Amino acid sequence: MPLSSNFPRAAYFLGHTTSSDYLDFLYREFRAEAVELVLAHLRSRYHVKTCVFDRMLADSPSAGYLATRPGAQVTHEDAVAIDIPDSRAAFDRLLTKRFRQNVRTAINRAEKDGVELSIAINTQLSEDDIRTVRHMRRQRALSRQSQRTPSDSVRSIVRRWAVWGHHDSVISLLSLQDNWNVTVRRSDGQLIAIAAGLRDRRHDREVVRVNLVSYDESYSRYSPGIVALHAFIVEAIEDGDGPQVLDLTRGQERYKADLGGRPHSYASVSVQL
Repeated sequence: MPLSSNFPRAAYFLGHTTSSDYLDFLYREFRAEAVELVLAHLRSRYHVKTCVFDRMLADSPSAGYLATRPGAQVTHEDAVAIDIPDSRAAFDRLLTKRFRQNVRTAINRAEKDGVELSIAINTQLSEDDIRTVRHMRRQRALSRQSQRTPSDSVRSIVRRWAVWGHHDSVISLLSLQDNWNVTVRRSDGQLIAIAAGLRDRRHDREVVRVNLVSYDESYSRYSPGIVALHAFIVEAIEDGDGPQVLDLTRGQERYKADLGGRPHSYASVSVQL
């Protein structure tokens, strides 16, 4: 169970960068006794008084159960998911004109620059690939940190770096049996972008959740992230037996709406141990 216990008297489950409802994702069915065993372990092993389950699916059994515990505190934030259409024509109608133009521009730029990029879905990732993903995420974190303004609180900055320094637990998703991924590579096989996450089944629909998106910023001119997500949805439609929902998780970035996304909710639940 990925978690960070860096902060005084509290344990934070994976969720600072992604959804955290592992009690549903990995066990497939909700069991209250499993939740209580985890909480008891945290209390005895880490001697913490509070456990924070960050960014769980708001309508999940785990979130619902935790919210009923005495003293629980619940906050919500917006997320975005895409209901994958049955046909390519229906998908094209969902896309905004801006998104279609961005994809065409990215592909044309790569061709003009002589940059050969290939997209693959659900491939086995090597140790070198995982090291590359870790490096790209660190570079992105450094880039974001350099853009922070003095108004950012010291607590907020320290908290983010504590999570990062303890364990980039999102990387562990890449080795899970139920992971999915879309990769973009150069002609020499070097990984330059990845979208990855977990498979889930909810309300009799297969769902894939984008828990990790990372790319080499030196290739941002070619928009490898959005091109890869577009390719994944097209493949799911053409396959005919692919997922019905692509959950882009938290955040209201413009590209999510441009892909035809709809809002839904994540919940963070703080429980007393």
